Amino acid sequence: MAAPSSRPVNSFSDAFNIRDIVGACLRRWYWFIICAVFAVCVAEYGIMKKIPVYSRYSSILIKDPNTRRTSNNELEQILANGTTPVIRKLINEKLTFESPALMEEVVRRLNLTMDYWMDGRFHRVPLYGYDRPLEVSLPDLSPNAHISLNLDVRKDTTLVLSKLVHSGVEYEYEAVLHPGDTLSTPVGRMVVTLTDGFNPSCFNKTYYVIHRSLPEAVSYFESRLNVEEAAEKGDVLDISITDVSPQRAEDVLSTLIAVYSEKWVEDRNKMVISTAHFIRERLDDIEKDLGEVDESIASFKSNNLIVDSKNASAAIIDINKNTQESIQEVDNQEFMCRYVRHYLQENNSIDELIPLPGSIVGEVGGLVAEYNATVLNRNYLVKNSSESNPLVLELTDALRSYRQNILSAIEAQLDVLSAQRSNLRRKEQAINRKIAESPNQTKQLLTIERQQKVKESLYLYLLQKREENELSQTFTAYNTRVLTPPTGPNKPVYPQGRRTVLLALLIGLLVPLVTIYIMEVGNTTLRGKKDLENLTLPFVGEIPQYRKKGVRKWVFEFLKSPKKRRAERLGVKETVVKEGKRDVINEAFRVLRTNLEFMTQDDHGNVMILTSFNPGSGKTFLCINTAITLAIKGKKVLAIDGDLRHGSLSGYVDHPKEGLSNYLAGQIDDIHEVIVVDEQRPSLHILPTGTIPPNPSELIGSERFAAMIDALRGDYDYIFIDCPPVDIVADTQIIAKVADRTIFVVRAGLLERSMLSELEKLQQEGRYKNMSLLLNGTLSQHNYSYRYGNKYGYKYGYKYGYYGYGNHKYYGDGEE
Repeated sequence: MAAPSSRPVNSFSDAFNIRDIVGACLRRWYWFIICAVFAVCVAEYGIMKKIPVYSRYSSILIKDPNTRRTSNNELEQILANGTTPVIRKLINEKLTFESPALMEEVVRRLNLTMDYWMDGRFHRVPLYGYDRPLEVSLPDLSPNAHISLNLDVRKDTTLVLSKLVHSGVEYEYEAVLHPGDTLSTPVGRMVVTLTDGFNPSCFNKTYYVIHRSLPEAVSYFESRLNVEEAAEKGDVLDISITDVSPQRAEDVLSTLIAVYSEKWVEDRNKMVISTAHFIRERLDDIEKDLGEVDESIASFKSNNLIVDSKNASAAIIDINKNTQESIQEVDNQEFMCRYVRHYLQENNSIDELIPLPGSIVGEVGGLVAEYNATVLNRNYLVKNSSESNPLVLELTDALRSYRQNILSAIEAQLDVLSAQRSNLRRKEQAINRKIAESPNQTKQLLTIERQQKVKESLYLYLLQKREENELSQTFTAYNTRVLTPPTGPNKPVYPQGRRTVLLALLIGLLVPLVTIYIMEVGNTTLRGKKDLENLTLPFVGEIPQYRKKGVRKWVFEFLKSPKKRRAERLGVKETVVKEGKRDVINEAFRVLRTNLEFMTQDDHGNVMILTSFNPGSGKTFLCINTAITLAIKGKKVLAIDGDLRHGSLSGYVDHPKEGLSNYLAGQIDDIHEVIVVDEQRPSLHILPTGTIPPNPSELIGSERFAAMIDALRGDYDYIFIDCPPVDIVADTQIIAKVADRTIFVVRAGLLERSMLSELEKLQQEGRYKNMSLLLNGTLSQHNYSYRYGNKYGYKYGYKYGYYGYGNHKYYGDGEE
């Protein structure tokens, strides 16, 4: 027996990864198909039960001149207010379209308070326009009333009124009427007329008529209306609405735009009339004011002797300027006269010329000129003769006389200039007084003239606006232009079939996926060979599950022959190992056979017990099929049913009445009398249980049992004893004393992984001889065994059941 390992008993991994989920999903592939098909069917049914809702939309251009694009001059306004005029205008128009008053007018025009329905295949169908075969009129009904009624159309076109409900109160009222007749009802008069949509297919049908209150109808359509500013289109509004009737949605949009345009024109005409009245009143007032201003200007000019204020002021200024120039001229002449006088008084030489400025004119200038000419003549004579020359002397006396005459003339000239200056000064003062008075007069006149110009400009402006207003009143164009007429797709926007089906399909795939994930995460049982890697027990083999659950199980059950069904009812078992068969289960047992031969080739221990922790681990199935595998190879094999409480192995030989329990109880002396030889394999012998004893532990623990095993060792190459699970009854521990080896069977999906530490503990304590491990029931292909290192590539499996301990109730379709 191998030495106990030092590996801790709690070191077994519970590792779990995505490959486990993938394998579990592939193993339960039909879950996904069933859930997906079911989800899609439910979605399709839900779609068919829903009343389809359609969408219609339209685009309009706001042509109001006040709605203009942003310019550079509006930058300051944008920064201050955060919005441009066009955006504010569009917001106003958007609110106008969404106003309840506008929608109320639409509801009134289209009579949308009345709804007509009929039964469809899966849901009620709305009737509108040409599809509506009749029309109900309730002239006495209040607009805020809510009623519903049914109309049945008979073959003779008579109508049956029933199920009249007013404000939640149903009347016990039923009446027959003809189209066009007026019927008195509890809610008032009623008239039903047939429309152009009425045809023979309308007979024997029930129509449901609903009159909604006006606020309710307005609220309904207003809630389904959506008005948005078109992106990057400036002055364009996109209007859309959803409704169960596409034709009604188009009519609502068209009427809404028409009502909006009419209201706009009506408001515009009201404004034009008010503007014309205002302009007329203002023109009358301005005409009176202009007359008063003209009279004021005429009186002012007459009182102040002003012909033309601008020319009079210029003339005064010119006179003042000339006077100042004359005074300056007189001052210049006076200065030069004084200069000449000073020169003559200071300079007595008669040889020099007297300076003669150009400003000195008149007598003084003539005397000075004559004096200078005489000086030049004298100087010439003196130069050619002498001063004593009588001519020179005569000229000298003349020059002295000239000097006296010049001084006298200068004095006289100065007196004249002084008088001229005085006159000019007085004239200047008079002009200055006029100039001082002129600004006030000019100011008064300009004020009056300014009033005249303002009133004239305002008068002309009002005359122009009056003409424009009259033209605007004569022809007023709508401020909107329909860019896109009401239109929309023929497919409903709700329910969205493709999206709903895809969502349902996704849910149908997620439900089994989540379920499998939860199952796998919560799975605490043995999953495959990988979970056994930390055990020190020798691994003798792995047997895959042979039969599938679910759909394949149903198919196998259906294809079973009556003979097999009868055998199962009687508890007769079948084996899977067949000579020459090459399927996976047979190959697995051949591998097990090879491993057993390898393990027993060096010793003579040929007595082996098969046990487990759990009932239903497949010990009996493994015991008989392993024995068959060795028998096929020519080995002489004995399979003993050591489970005296159930006798599972005995089911393979039709449960003989006599067997091991009868021999141990002393009822039979020769054990060979109760050993059953397999008909197909003579080298395979089976020792059944026989009668179920009341004291199996005492019989197994007797010396007769041990002696029997010792006697049979030499007769067989292999002896397999099918034992009950350990720690449930004491039978297995008693049988283990006479056995040479213990094959411990663990079944995937049944044994809790926490029990692996107990199994390791059994190995370390040495309670059972030469323990080895046999893994049973691993799943095939996309299964745990495949993912946990199985090298066989199993494609099939086997399903096992078991008999419950403590009674004979049969569980499942397999065996322990």
